[in-house]
Amino acid sequence: MEGLSLHTVHSPRCALPANQYERTETTSQNGSYASKNTGGARHRATSTPKHRAVTRRATLRTTALAGVLAGSLGAGLIGVAAPAAAAVPAAAKLSGATSVTTGSKATLHAIGSVNGKPAAYKSFSLQYQSSKGWRTVSTKKARPSGQLEWRVTIGGTSNWRVVLYVNGTQKTLSPNHHIRAKSNGSAVVRAASRQAGKPYRFGAAGPNSFDCSGLTQYVYRQFGKSLPHSATQQARYGRGVSKSAKQPGDLILFGGGGRYSHAGIYAGGNYMWDASTAGQPVAKRKIWSNRYVVRRLV
Repeated sequence: MEGLSLHTVHSPRCALPANQYERTETTSQNGSYASKNTGGARHRATSTPKHRAVTRRATLRTTALAGVLAGSLGAGLIGVAAPAAAAVPAAAKLSGATSVTTGSKATLHAIGSVNGKPAAYKSFSLQYQSSKGWRTVSTKKARPSGQLEWRVTIGGTSNWRVVLYVNGTQKTLSPNHHIRAKSNGSAVVRAASRQAGKPYRFGAAGPNSFDCSGLTQYVYRQFGKSLPHSATQQARYGRGVSKSAKQPGDLILFGGGGRYSHAGIYAGGNYMWDASTAGQPVAKRKIWSNRYVVRRLV
């Protein structure tokens, strides 16, 4: 219609029709609800001080929980693995003689590196493999070049290795170094023969006179073998071999049942070197009894 204009009124919020009402709920302390007719106009529920305190405590609890979770994540406790410590690259090697005569000395050389540089002043332990596992001979610090060496007596065929330590922690093992020990029986017989003609004296262990176990103790000491001055106790040393397998340089002990009264050094051909008895000097004699055991020390 002419002269009549139409205007649209925009409201930021939609108003309810006048014939309806909005149910506004507020939580009371006892959990009940209150409603009132707003007459078509939306009104925000008014909180009491108690309601505000409850809301504030809930907000604080939520904020604290979020802080704990964030701290846990940062510490790597939830879903984030802590970075592993970097390994220290290290290497070690042992070298030296591979075949020696039993009872002789050999020089073993060690060299090591850490992070691709010489293991200067780092600790190395030299070990040999025994029937009860690896045994440490000694521990030394390397020179600035990362090298060092040991002079050791080889008592038999054996494996050797070195352990490299960095700041007190074992970092690497060298590959095993195998040393084959050759029999030194002939040399033992020669050492015994050099005592020929020296007198027998009970309790003597050289170098001018001997009794039976004193002679064997004196001779084997020259090959790195330390024996007690007693035939019975010497029977516990070395390894047992059969009479048919005995070789020159083997220890022969006469007796049985764990008690032995005489000792000698097998010379081959059913002969031995011994200090026999009073009035009889050290000499090469025929084995006079079949009641004996054989122990191999070299």
